[in-house]
Amino acid sequence: MGRLKIDIAHLNNVGTIEVVVERHHFDGLDPQLDRHVVALSYRAQKDEEGYTVSGDIKGTIVLECARCLKESEYPISIPFHRWYQPETLEIDLEDEFRQLFILDLPVKTVCSEDCKGLCSQCGADLNNGCCSCEKKADEGRWETLRVLLKKKNDINEGGNNAKSKT
Repeated sequence: MGRLKIDIAHLNNVGTIEVVVERHHFDGLDPQLDRHVVALSYRAQKDEEGYTVSGDIKGTIVLECARCLKESEYPISIPFHRWYQPETLEIDLEDEFRQLFILDLPVKTVCSEDCKGLCSQCGADLNNGCCSCEKKADEGRWETLRVLLKKKNDINEGGNNAKSKT
C-alpha cells in the first residue's frame, strides 16, 4: 500500500499511524509545478466517531514571476484536518493533498512587490534600469475621458468662484 493510502483494517489494529514523506512529487500538474517536491506528514487515528487525519504539506517551490519572468521561491505550509466516517475502508490522501497544494498557490506570483516587470516593446527587464525604447505617444483612446474631466473641472472651478464672491 502507498504512503498516502491508509488501510483502515491496519489502523483499527494499531489505533494511530504517523507518516512522514520527505520528498513527494504530485503527478499530472502544470509543467511548471510538476517539477516541485514537497514534504508531507500526517497522523491518522481511530476515534469513537470515525477516523481523524491531520498533518501538513511543507516546502519551498520555485515559481515564475508574472511581471519579469524570473524564478522566485515561494514557501508553502498547508495544515489540514479531516474526519472520515466509520464505514470508510480505505483513505487515499493523494488527491486531497494535490487539491490542497493547488489551492494554496498564489493566483499571481511576483518576485517582489516593487517588481517593475518587462518593457512591453523590447522585453528588457525594467528592474535592471530603463530601456532605450521610445515611449509611444498616447493614441487618443483616453481623449474622450480627458474632455469630460476638463468639463467637470471647469464646472467645479466656476462653482467655486461663484461661492467665493458671495
